[in-house]
Amino acid sequence: MDKSLEEQKDFFTGAVLDLKQKVDSLDYLTEKLNEKEKPEVKLTFDIFDDLLEFIYLLLWDNIVIKLYWLYDKKGQRGLIWYLNEAKSSANGLSETDIDKQIKRIELLDGEIDKVKRFRDKWIAHRDKEPFEKHEKFWAKEERLTINEVKNLTDNAFEIIQEHFPVTDLTTSGINIPFLLSKVFIEEDFIFELNRWGLIRKQ
Repeated sequence: MDKSLEEQKDFFTGAVLDLKQKVDSLDYLTEKLNEKEKPEVKLTFDIFDDLLEFIYLLLWDNIVIKLYWLYDKKGQRGLIWYLNEAKSSANGLSETDIDKQIKRIELLDGEIDKVKRFRDKWIAHRDKEPFEKHEKFWAKEERLTINEVKNLTDNAFEIIQEHFPVTDLTTSGINIPFLLSKVFIEEDFIFELNRWGLIRKQ
């Protein structure tokens, strides 16, 4: 593998692992939004509601931007570009195996189109349509879902793994506020949190 392709390999590895970490964080927050009846989750959102909302929105934007370039078919740094370059490499997978990987990407065209629409309309250009006709723009069939994002991310991770196995041991720390709230409850700090104004009055 020539030096430039080797550098791209390292670039893709880092980018996909970073993407995976952010998607795991987004998925974790989404799960917690559905568990608000749990005391430690309710307390966490009472204390960190604005911060967690900010993080949640930042994660969405960052993930979409990364997926956009990762699955770009025309650019010179996307996954398809890398796979086509890797075909001519003396080391690595066979052309047949790489063609199968490209086919797997092509089967995700629907999800990739949603990523592009999200990026173009919402993030990059802040088009008028999403803001003035919010419900119509975010119609169910157009909305990019967590599961679709996870599917795209897992697919990229699996492809990378087939070229150069890596171990994903990264953690985001997004769970720490929820663990902290559990300690607050177990140690009966609720009265003090109320007194300090860190949670809403019960």
